[in-house]
Amino acid sequence: MALTPKAKLGSYEIVSSLGAGGMGEVYRARDHSLRREVAIKVLPKEWTSDPGRLRRFEQEAQSAAALNHPNILAIYGFSTTGEYAPYLVTELLEGQTVRERLQVGEIPVRKVIEIAEQTALGLAAAHDRGIVHRDLKPENLFLTRDGVVKILDFGLAKVVAPKSEEARHSVATTTSTEPGLVIGTVGYMSPEQVRGQAIDNRSDIFSLGVILYEMLSGKRAFQGNTPADTMSAILKESPPELSGSGRILPPALARIVHRCLEKNPGERFQSSRDLAFNLGMLSRDESGSGSALPALAKPARARLTATLVAVGVLAAVGIGVFALLQRPRPGNSSPAHLMRLTDFVGMEEFPALSLDGKSVTFTADVGGRRQVWVRLLAGGTPLQVTHDEADHQSPRWSSDSSSLIYFSPSDEPDGEGKIWQIPALGGAARPLVSSLGGADLSHDGKHLAYFHSNQGELELTVADPDGSNPRKVATLPNEYNYSDLRFSPDDQKLGFQRGRTFDYDIFYVPVKGGSVQPVTQDGNPLEGYAWLPDSLGVVYSSSRGDTVLYLRTMNLWSVQIGGKSLRQLTFGETSYISPDVDRRGNISTLIFGVTRLMAVRKITFVAESKSLTRRARLKRPRLAPEIMNLCTSATAEATGISGC
Repeated sequence: MALTPKAKLGSYEIVSSLGAGGMGEVYRARDHSLRREVAIKVLPKEWTSDPGRLRRFEQEAQSAAALNHPNILAIYGFSTTGEYAPYLVTELLEGQTVRERLQVGEIPVRKVIEIAEQTALGLAAAHDRGIVHRDLKPENLFLTRDGVVKILDFGLAKVVAPKSEEARHSVATTTSTEPGLVIGTVGYMSPEQVRGQAIDNRSDIFSLGVILYEMLSGKRAFQGNTPADTMSAILKESPPELSGSGRILPPALARIVHRCLEKNPGERFQSSRDLAFNLGMLSRDESGSGSALPALAKPARARLTATLVAVGVLAAVGIGVFALLQRPRPGNSSPAHLMRLTDFVGMEEFPALSLDGKSVTFTADVGGRRQVWVRLLAGGTPLQVTHDEADHQSPRWSSDSSSLIYFSPSDEPDGEGKIWQIPALGGAARPLVSSLGGADLSHDGKHLAYFHSNQGELELTVADPDGSNPRKVATLPNEYNYSDLRFSPDDQKLGFQRGRTFDYDIFYVPVKGGSVQPVTQDGNPLEGYAWLPDSLGVVYSSSRGDTVLYLRTMNLWSVQIGGKSLRQLTFGETSYISPDVDRRGNISTLIFGVTRLMAVRKITFVAESKSLTRRARLKRPRLAPEIMNLCTSATAEATGISGC
């Protein structure tokens, strides 16, 4: 029997009916003890004799009550006694469900991203507690009037293995679903739900992907004439491409949706938090293009003494960096804004900008191994892209910013390592070629360049992007160390750093083949470089002018091919290393690492590495920095001031 206004349930007084759902009727009520309005969900009387339904209702209360997150409906109370028991007391929401919003009309793309991001964050909180929702659908996502998404109806929620000891003691204890039992809403189930298999948090990610697809296209991702046809489509078919919806969508958003909808759980996002991160990166992309997203270590080769502690940052400098970081002149001093990009405890290396200059990839030490990370320059938390047990070096972006390549060295002292390719949002990596060091992709996306050993000869090789059809560009002398292989912006030159001991320079070879040509005439330790926009020069890190043998300060310089028009860009006792500009060669954004010795004298240094092989030795100095914030100006030395 429906409740009428002024009916009493304990300390609650019914105000009006809000509607009915599959699991009961919902009422607006007044909580006289706390003087607030609440929502009360009452299970139909005829269901109280059904132990299964009653158990699911209790489970909803216990599961949701174990969670405390702004994107999950808050539970205030639960009762199994009294005339109208059982009932559930929750916060009162004003607004509409996603289903109701879809019936009104098309949802703006930016709003869709916002809804999905908030939902993913709410799911992450549930998944952290070991709770899988199992019944995500537009009816169970509520949009409040102030723009907050609330996940409703944990009646089908299942507790799986919680991730922490605290979670194990704080989540509700529920009865596991029997194997082979299909539970959920047809059309929004994951393939593993349809099969009645064991499920985990990735099942919810699939369901959210289905909802996201529907919000963007206005159509169900999977729909047949019968429920059986729909379930068959979930198992065997892929939804139509979002590009056919007629809406202009960021390419990265379509990639995110289709990754959520992978049939194999291992190929989806592995956590809702990673999904939320990538959606957040899109929402912070002011242009809305999304093109930036279409993703037991070996001991350090340089042994630093126990008395030396270094710190480093990856930093980005705004337009005009070259003018701003010149030696200060009277009456012509302008501040240079530097933005901290990493705040890890440990070491970050190999920074590289995406083609459009909106994202940066780098490696960071995770549990003693270097892993590949991606971060949006506009802000947000870095995303860990690789998670395997190998060491990762020299990540570089593909031309469309949808994927990355990186180098994993061999466990054998003289062996070749592998160049791998991985989606920029993370996922399964695939090997491309064997190489002695880091590789690079051309700006037009047509070629992959790498160092290759062939019967004792060191060859500079160019292949198709997938590693097929390799051809030798040049044979290089074996007696040098090589690193930092880079295509010029016009894709006509292949530059690299070459040298030995304390004598290094930058050289290039024409991509079509030819002799090795010098770019710099330094003869000093170098720490990375990037081509300038016209492909006729580089910005590079050098200890040029520093007479200290081992504790050298590295500054940024620019130079034209052949050592012409040499110009110093940074000054002081802070070392600037590993510069990179965006892959088109623009200098509106420049990133680099910073190292500084944290001791009484604050002397900067770069650690030299030993030879990697007895043949052609590919050199990459290794630092041991932590992260600091950095502010500077053209008239002030970079001193590690925080708060800029």
